[in-house]
Amino acid sequence: MKRIIFTHSFNRNLFLLTFFSTLLFAQETIQTEFLSIGDGLSSATVQPIIQDSYGLIWVGTDNGLHNYDGYKFTRYKNIPGKSTSLLNDVIWGLAEDADKNIWIGTDEGISKYERINNEFVNYDFSELFGLASETGGRVFNIFVDSKNNIWAASLGLHILLYDRTNDQWNRVPIRYNNETD
Repeated sequence: MKRIIFTHSFNRNLFLLTFFSTLLFAQETIQTEFLSIGDGLSSATVQPIIQDSYGLIWVGTDNGLHNYDGYKFTRYKNIPGKSTSLLNDVIWGLAEDADKNIWIGTDEGISKYERINNEFVNYDFSELFGLASETGGRVFNIFVDSKNNIWAASLGLHILLYDRTNDQWNRVPIRYNNETD
């Protein structure tokens, strides 16, 4: 009797092993590609990475913004005196809105890359909000919600919301519960 149970169990395990191993081998292999300074990145310090609706990979570093088309990197950087260049070269956050603009969080505020003009529109938070510290305007994260609202998380300004009608950023009031139980 034990031999029958062993044989049945053995056959079942053999069947399951064969069945699942064919499923494992049927899976598509994922190819990875490692990209570095030698491939065109300006820095090995990478913060945010996103893929936009066109398939481009956008990479933020501590030395500028890059997009990668699968073959080469294109670098965007701050050019002093040129108002349509990137606001700052230290990139912390990236997001794409429904209009296909790329929003870039930097050490000094936010740049919006307008694809149609191939230019940046800059929002220097030190100037806009009268901040004394350069890092007070640092934007760590940008989020685009389902209604295409642009939200930003900043070091000194906390949470901000972009007002498209007036083309300006507004602080979102944060209410703290001071009650103790």
